[in-house]
Amino acid sequence: MLDYGYETLRLTQWKVQTKELVVLVVIVLMHMPLLMFFPVFTGMVYASLMLYYYKHRKALLDPIWAKRHLRWHYEHHLGDNCAANWCVTFPWFDYLMGTRIKSNLKTIK
Repeated sequence: MLDYGYETLRLTQWKVQTKELVVLVVIVLMHMPLLMFFPVFTGMVYASLMLYYYKHRKALLDPIWAKRHLRWHYEHHLGDNCAANWCVTFPWFDYLMGTRIKSNLKTIK
């Protein structure tokens, strides 16, 4: 789960973090026309994107933190079933879609 590629941002290299940022920027740009008509909704989309990026980056740089605070996503990377537990910020959508599968990983206190 530890990914040192997230320590520094290198936009000149086409790596996972760069691809992730490109997708996030595309989402921001796609929602920009809505900003004038639905400012609260668009603001929440932007806030959610920032929260996602912060938590995902922190989880990939600090697996101990991820195991304590994002257990569902930690289980996605290191659990029994990598086709489950896709959500990063909150596990709600995994529960809704039936992709939240608890793993037998030991709990850190």
